[in-house]
Formats: sequence, structure tokens, C-alpha cells
Amino acid sequence: MRFFALFLMLGALWLTTATNSHFSQDSWSYYELSRSIFHDFYHINSFRQFHIISNYGVSFPPLWPILIASVNAIHDLGIYAGFVLNFLIAIPTLLLLLRLSKIWFGEKEIGCFLFFALMITPDYTTALFSAGTLPLSLLLLLTILYLYATRRYALPLKALLAGIVAGLSVLNRFDFLLPALILGFFIRPFFIYYIALLITLLPWVAYSHSHFGTFWISDISRTVLSSIPLFVRDYYPDVVPLLWDNPTTWIKKSIGSIIKSADVLFTATSALPWLLGFVLLTTKPSEKNKNITLFALLIAAQVSTTLLTGFVETRYYVPLQLFLLVALLWLTLPTKIKPAIVRTLPLTFVLLSIAYAGAYFAKSITQSAPIGFAFNKINQQPEEFAPLLTCIKKPLQSILLPPKNYSYKFGALTGITSYIEPTNMNSKNAGAFVKQFKPQYVLTSTPEIYGVQKSICNIKGWGESDATYQLYKF
Repeated sequence: MRFFALFLMLGALWLTTATNSHFSQDSWSYYELSRSIFHDFYHINSFRQFHIISNYGVSFPPLWPILIASVNAIHDLGIYAGFVLNFLIAIPTLLLLLRLSKIWFGEKEIGCFLFFALMITPDYTTALFSAGTLPLSLLLLLTILYLYATRRYALPLKALLAGIVAGLSVLNRFDFLLPALILGFFIRPFFIYYIALLITLLPWVAYSHSHFGTFWISDISRTVLSSIPLFVRDYYPDVVPLLWDNPTTWIKKSIGSIIKSADVLFTATSALPWLLGFVLLTTKPSEKNKNITLFALLIAAQVSTTLLTGFVETRYYVPLQLFLLVALLWLTLPTKIKPAIVRTLPLTFVLLSIAYAGAYFAKSITQSAPIGFAFNKINQQPEEFAPLLTCIKKPLQSILLPPKNYSYKFGALTGITSYIEPTNMNSKNAGAFVKQFKPQYVLTSTPEIYGVQKSICNIKGWGESDATYQLYKF
């Protein structure tokens, strides 16, 4: 019955969102990176990194683009390959939650509730249907927790598998590097774990060294180590001071980043109490559970990295939301749950799934949205950029574009060198940027910061119905 709930809910969401998926900037960047996996590895067309002059990407780790490229090598689904992968990832996520719930609460049926809680978390479902990396990140985290708790494997094999999975987690999201390093203190034999972790990370180490002369390259590392407030897409003409250049300034900056992110952290976790209302049966805590403790430490390490970056999006805290839900259930559920309650849980979530899926169908019908799964070739229509390309007439080699989703899509589909306007672009650094990167044209609504005078033409829309941008030649 719980599997019926899974397929009913996911199937309904699949049908009603497939034709209306809103792919983000990151979605298009991952897809673009996937197109170069099997030739000229990690070559980029859309530039969102400005501290390094290179045609090779440093903004994202390679696991997700490799998976997207592998699916497209079998059958070309374009950007929808990530959508399909996330649908498949949801299935082992449920299975792991069932197994872990058996360990945490003594009853695996609680996993149905945890999975349903995930599926009604807006940030999780947004990532699920926009081909984001969060579902895979969460799956790998749950796999690590299961490997730590299970007695199915001998300790050396368990350490080997944990090291590989932790390495894959880092290659999926850079913010799991600190948790992966901490995990080794809990795994025995620890040297096998760290050897497996290092070997799994070697491809990125080799890539970093061959292209950038360093053993670890990433935007997040630069953001965390910077002594000044820095966003990953900021541009500074001068060298940015790092932690070892000015430790005092770095501490002040880090405190500011934490304060900046704290409000988002509170927002991301404040919606949980109502989820617990109908399962808070008693306040008697169960026995100490080392698996919960490890879960807490890994989440604390991941959240610490996020806070130091100053990122202000709630999606980064979905793993924390799941942990808080697990911890609160662990503290409040009785040591032995009544059989009647256990039997009714799967049916409860089947009914909730029907209601949730029905709401999606109703929304699609009322908005006259197409129901049914159909690839609308969103990833195979670069001709939609014809107004811009026709306006230029001559072959376009490079262009500076506004920081909109459509700009990332342009670079991913056309293969034209596209510089995405830095988040801190202004009249003081615009001249240095143009001189350093040498774009031929700029599409902008603020020409004054670039000192350009006469526009070539106006481009209406650019992914937004009420937007108008002007095209200028440098």
C-alpha cells in the first residue's frame, strides 16, 4: 500500500508538472556542462565565474552533469534528463526512509510520513521537478546513514562503501566536503574510509590541477575563504583577499554572513511544527541513538558551510528540515508504537497522496495547463532566440547578458559565449569587466553603467513577458 501511495503521488505530479517545469539558472548550467562531458570535459559557454579567466567550469561539481549526459547518451531527453533522474531517485529515497525508520523508531511505516513530509516541502519538490541536485544529495546522505547503522556488511566493506558514497556526495554538491571529512571519525576502519573518499575525489582533483594549477577548485571555497562579503557571481577587478591575508576581517565577514543567513534558516525551519501535530503521541524519549547523533553532526557541518557562504535561499536547508523532523519524532514517539497506529499509517498517506495529487490536477485544469507527459522540446529550440540573432546579423561570438534564466538557456542551447552579468556590476567595475572579458555586445536595461550610447535594437521578453532590453555593440 505504501508503494501505491508513492507511485500515485509521484505519477500525478509527473503528469501535471512535466510540461510546466520551471528550470532554474542552475538547471540550465548543469545541462550545459553535461553536453561537454564526453568531449572537452567541462567546457563552458555561459560564464558565471569571474575570478578565473577560463573556458572550463568551476561553479558545480561533475556528478550530476555526468548522470544527465549518461541518460542523454541512451536517449536524448535534453534538460529533461535531470527531471527523469529525479523521479527515479525518489523511489530509493522512500526505501531508505523505510529502512532508517525501522532503525530510528522501530517501525518502518514512519518512513511513509517522512517521505510525504518531503514531498510537500516546496523546496524539495521544486528541486525534484526542475532537475536540481537536492534529491540526489539527500539520497546519498540517507545512504551514508544506512551504511553506518546496518549490520549487513563487514566493517572494512562498510568503510569502503561509506567512503565512496561520501565522495559522490561531494562530487554532487561541494557543501558536503566538510561533512565527508567529519564522517571518517565515526567509521571504522577509518583509514579505509579516507582512502576510498580520496580515490573517489581524485577525478576532480586531477581536473582542478590540470586546468587551474590547484588541487581543489570551486566557487564555494572562494566564497567561504574570502575576507570580504562575496557572492559566487561577483566580479572584482583586483585580487580578493582571503582568510590568511586578513584573519580579523575574515572573522567579521563570516559573522555577517551567518547573521545574513540566519533569517533564512529560521524561515526554512519554522513550518515544521504543524507536520508533527497528529503524530505527537507522548513526550517520553526513546533510547539514545548513535545514528541520530551522526545525522546531527553531518547536518551541522553542512549548515555551517551554507551559513558561511551567506546564501539566502531556503532550499539549502531541506536536509536540516528532514533532520529536525526525524529528531522531533525520535524524541516524542513512544519506544513502542501501538500496532493499530502502525497499520493505519500507510492508508493515511495513501489518502493524503490522493488529496495532494488531486490538488495538482485541479490546478492544472483551472489554469488550462496541458495534462499528460510530453517533452515540449524546450531544450531543442534555439531558434526561439532568433530576434536577437537576427538583429545582430553578423556571426555572434560573445555577448554580455542580463542575469536571467533565459540567459543561461541561451548559452546552453546556442553554444555562443555568454557572459552573465555579475551580481555586483556597476559603473565602477563595468569598464574593467569589458576590457578583461571583451564581449562583442551587451543586452541590458541599464546602458549607463557601460557607457554605451546608441542601441542597435530592442529585444522584448527575454523570458519575461513585460521586460524590454536594449542591444548595444562595444
